Amino acid sequence: MIIRDATEGDIKEILDIYSYYIKNTAITFETEIPSMEVFCQRFHLISSVYPWFVAFSDNDLVGYSYACSHRERQAFRWSVDCAVYVHKDFIGQGIGTQLYQRLMPEIKNLGYYNAFALIALPNEKSVALHESFGFEMVGITKSAGYKLGMWHDVGYWQLKLRQYDSNPEEPAIYKSNRAASG
Repeated sequence: MIIRDATEGDIKEILDIYSYYIKNTAITFETEIPSMEVFCQRFHLISSVYPWFVAFSDNDLVGYSYACSHRERQAFRWSVDCAVYVHKDFIGQGIGTQLYQRLMPEIKNLGYYNAFALIALPNEKSVALHESFGFEMVGITKSAGYKLGMWHDVGYWQLKLRQYDSNPEEPAIYKSNRAASG
């Protein structure tokens, strides 16, 4: 397994993985597959500040993970949301774990204090993955979204990355190795 920074050249394969979840699951509440242009913009917006990693097995992109802004308001800037998606044919092979083993230390080193995961329920595999990293459930929003003919709750999991400081330094922008690995 090779895990590296995602590059622009990976976007099509990332979108292919994500498209399966859009069309076939409630894991994402997105209901329409974004155009390549829109997804490229999303990728560049996120990866210009936060880490975004891809996993390869035998030259196949088999998963990705990233961190992004938790919320827009300034007081939230020490918290991130994180996500991991694994190609449907590679689920259960530890890829999500390996991606998070790379992502979590990076976001901590950047100076973030909290990582959040929003999980559409039910999703036992995602819950198990996040809890294996120390995430704790901190709440549920009941019937938050309607997709695929039913209402879905959303669970909120939180991972405390460091001790809270009364005067926190600004988190750093992620400096990727995209040029070297693209």
